[in-house]
Amino acid sequence: MNLEIHKPELVQRVQAQIQTGHFHDTDELIEKALDALDEMAATPAVMPQGSLHDFFMNSPLRVANLDLERVADYPRAFDAGRDRTRDFAQGDGKRRRDLQRWFDEDLPALFVGRILAFDARVASCWASLTALLLDKGRPLPILDSQIAATALER
Repeated sequence: MNLEIHKPELVQRVQAQIQTGHFHDTDELIEKALDALDEMAATPAVMPQGSLHDFFMNSPLRVANLDLERVADYPRAFDAGRDRTRDFAQGDGKRRRDLQRWFDEDLPALFVGRILAFDARVASCWASLTALLLDKGRPLPILDSQIAATALER
């Protein structure tokens, strides 16, 4: 059987995988891909049990003395966005200006030093973490696993 790849970017990806030594040839690449598909089909999807707090407390991070208590007055982005949209739609000119100032100046000040970047290093950690958890049959939701990877890298 002969297979033909029509997408140049896919040809480049296959060649790169062979050149880096991940695979010796296209036969091995296809075999590994099919094995992975078979394994995925044979492994039932398992929903994660517990919360992100439980995940951290049952991981090597439990010795990191993380403070996982929610700050009561810490604004949630969804609530702020919903309230801002409602108030903009219903507010008068002064209310809109005050709210815009709060949103542009006061709200960002609440998050100074609290927002960590999801950079290439964290993305690499996230990919490894996701693969590890999938292998163990304990996947986390995407956002939870991105938060976990950020914590692991920081």
